Amino acid sequence: GSSNELRPLSRPSARAMSAAGLKKTAAGKAAEKSDEGATARIQKLIEAAADKAPSKISPYISKAAPFIAAAVVAFQVALPYVVSAIVTVNGLIAQLPEKLLYAGLGFLMCFFGGVFPATIAAFEAWNVCGGNEAIEHIKTLYRELETVQNASKEDDKKDDDNDGIADVDQISGAKLLTRKTLLTMREVNPDKFNSAVGGLYIGWIGVLAILKIQFAKTITLGQVIGDKLYAPVQRIEPALMDICEEDYRKWVPVVLKWTCKVIAISIAWWIQRVISAVHSAIRGGLMFGKYVVNFLHEKGYLKTDDKDTYMDEVIGWGIALSGFLFQFFTGFRAPFPLNLVLFPVQMIEWFVVGSISTKTM
Repeated sequence: GSSNELRPLSRPSARAMSAAGLKKTAAGKAAEKSDEGATARIQKLIEAAADKAPSKISPYISKAAPFIAAAVVAFQVALPYVVSAIVTVNGLIAQLPEKLLYAGLGFLMCFFGGVFPATIAAFEAWNVCGGNEAIEHIKTLYRELETVQNASKEDDKKDDDNDGIADVDQISGAKLLTRKTLLTMREVNPDKFNSAVGGLYIGWIGVLAILKIQFAKTITLGQVIGDKLYAPVQRIEPALMDICEEDYRKWVPVVLKWTCKVIAISIAWWIQRVISAVHSAIRGGLMFGKYVVNFLHEKGYLKTDDKDTYMDEVIGWGIALSGFLFQFFTGFRAPFPLNLVLFPVQMIEWFVVGSISTKTM
């Protein structure tokens, strides 16, 4: 045919596609093998640490070592992606107009204030106690962790005796623990580490103090409910002790007390969730209405701002009612599939509630 004739686009040959597939498979196997090696080394470290733990808990640590090691490796693999996602989201938020950002925060508060009351309160208290400084401390610790991780990876490749097997795979768990401990001490900057950890600890103590004051009524209510519940339950302790073997009878009072505490905390915090849902729905709804109206006024879509119109109140109260009803009909829980997305926030909520409740009861 002539040179001007159209020709079909060339496709990669079967051999090229096969080679690419083999490369991907080999890379996947190499990554899997690397993860298995890292898991085995971390498990060896945990078992070595278990030998130095008190004799009563040492066997349990050893049994849990494979699961803990797998979780640590998964965390190490996921951490860079989590940090990258946080940086990306933070960059997107920074590009939003300020009024839309506050409107969005009001909307979230309106619909989730009763679901995560302790988390929202902790976030506000954290800002009061130096949130920006805390972020810098976290960044410092992350950089130190990266330094140790990179040094540890290089250490895992060392083969000083040139026998084809990494040195870390030929030593005992105790020696590996000592080796990695010394490596960490060499790589970490003690001044930066101490400053970051100390700053975060002081900030968290300040947050706890604010939250204990803010939720004092809830904590007191939980303590009263727990005491009232344990009084009648205490009567069945002798019967439960008769059922249990003699070696386990000492646990009966402890288990009953903690069961009553958990039930009491749940009841007290459910009541607090209702109160927080009403408060946050009104606060968030009015906040949403105000900043939406001001944003539309700024862009020229409205002739007046929130000071010269009732539109922000109409929008705010409408969103507030919708937010509270949403929380009420979902039982003050994040519905599916939002509960999967918000599970990390739910874990923070449990941690904060436990921190300000159990230490007092």
